[in-house]
Amino acid sequence: GNAIANPRVNNSVLNLFGNGEYGLVPDAASLDVTTAASWEMWGNFYGTVTGGDRSYFSKYDTGGDQRSWYFYKADDSLAGEINVRISDDGATPVEVSIGGITDSVCHIVLTLTAGVYAFYIDGVFSSSPSLLDSTVFASTAPVQIGCINISGLPAQFSNSKIARAKIYDVALTADQVLQNYNAQKAAFGL
Repeated sequence: GNAIANPRVNNSVLNLFGNGEYGLVPDAASLDVTTAASWEMWGNFYGTVTGGDRSYFSKYDTGGDQRSWYFYKADDSLAGEINVRISDDGATPVEVSIGGITDSVCHIVLTLTAGVYAFYIDGVFSSSPSLLDSTVFASTAPVQIGCINISGLPAQFSNSKIARAKIYDVALTADQVLQNYNAQKAAFGL
């Protein structure tokens, strides 16, 4: 697949069709979040996938032990679930499936502070996944929207719409998550 700056952009939405399109941001120290972080994105995460896992948002490369984090839909996951993998050493990721997604387009946020994660759907606290590592590995992998790297090559291309994917080096508060949701939802017809 080829990284392209604007794969079918419409209203800040990447329309990805699983055929090799993805967004790419080269590695930079400012993208390494280790002990406090927030990951935020809009997309259609509800359905199921077939033919292999599909990645949404990642800083992850299986080659050279550069696994940091990634959000994806597993081939065997249920509708309404999203999967997250986080590694504290670059080699061994810990995975959790998070349910509760009910809309075809939704806003999701995962925050990390002091080893505690919080997951939000459409601005509302949903769960506190406890199986993830308490720190995040500072990988040299690029940030990618719509795929991950497997041994340095893009793979697991997403066939979904993903918008406004953001990484913060702080854990957003519940009020900030709700504020972001409310400020952006009209752009998605909500």
